[in-house]
Amino acid sequence: MKKYRNTIGISGIVALTLAATLLLLDIEKVRAQSPPTPQALSLAATRVSLTSAALTAAGVSATEASNAVNDVQAYMTENPTVFSSADAAIATARPEHDRLQRLIQGGTHAPADLAAFGTAVTNLNNALAQRETAVNSAWAAGTADLSTAKKAILTKIRTNESWGLPIEFLTVERTEAQWVALRNALANERISAQSGESPDPDAQTLLTQARSDATVSAATANLGANLAGVTAAWNSAVTD
Repeated sequence: MKKYRNTIGISGIVALTLAATLLLLDIEKVRAQSPPTPQALSLAATRVSLTSAALTAAGVSATEASNAVNDVQAYMTENPTVFSSADAAIATARPEHDRLQRLIQGGTHAPADLAAFGTAVTNLNNALAQRETAVNSAWAAGTADLSTAKKAILTKIRTNESWGLPIEFLTVERTEAQWVALRNALANERISAQSGESPDPDAQTLLTQARSDATVSAATANLGANLAGVTAAWNSAVTD
């Protein structure tokens, strides 16, 4: 009888241990699926070029903007480490890549450094691809409920935003030469206004043509009429 009690006791301990383990796993699962903080969500939406200004320029309504942020939030909840993991991979790969690159460019590398650099390039490219995949996936989630036309404009804004120009101009495709000319014309207009001088006539002609483009003028109108409402909805979705 005593031996039987010990067997039951051991079985009970095993059962309790298993239950506790399952409970901890459930807790970790809940933690892993907790929604991102408002700061993290705001950063993620901005990172994938779904800002209130971009959404407004594309003709997205306040309700659609709120839904877009909610969709990004759902994606981040399901994939809580998608950006941090990609960023960590880049932070790990880039220093070695840059170190070896400097050695090779400076002519102070050892023969083994050439092979190591090939590996470093691969590692960095893989990390950058990981981040690109994360950004593309979050963007796809955030735009899933938008029309094809609105997604097309948001794609152009996202592609062209590196030029750092007013967002309405980012809604159309341009050659590199056209982007440079537009940037210079805007700079001339801004500096002329600051100094109280007349802007260059050719620059003004270029800007008039750019602003009269149907897509650009529509984006300008959207921003003037709807930015405040879309921004309010965007902020509310981020903080709720």
